Amino acid sequence: MSKRVEWGIIIFVGAGLIGWGIYSQLPKENEELAAADKVMTGQRGGKRVLNVNAKIIKPQLLRDEIQISGSLLPDEEVDLSFETSGKIVEINFEEGSFVKKGQLLAKVNGRPLQAQL
Repeated sequence: MSKRVEWGIIIFVGAGLIGWGIYSQLPKENEELAAADKVMTGQRGGKRVLNVNAKIIKPQLLRDEIQISGSLLPDEEVDLSFETSGKIVEINFEEGSFVKKGQLLAKVNGRPLQAQL
């Protein structure tokens, strides 16, 4: 093939691609609207009738709630230490309960200390 024929083919294909691109961007008829226009053939006093579906909206309270199931892990842990060592004979709180500053949490067996006195 000669250069002139090759360039002619390239220009022809390029023009075809450009033409196809322009054609694809042109406005087209909406088929759904055209079908709706055909349905609206009923005439009442010279006005066209269109059937419309609607929903009545009422005010209501919105809540941000998420319901999930799972396990909670404590954010903080406390290590208890005593001034003297010994056997714990009494615990004055339940796990997970709130305690106050200065509250007696546990009692250590005081008999060996009483004997030393």
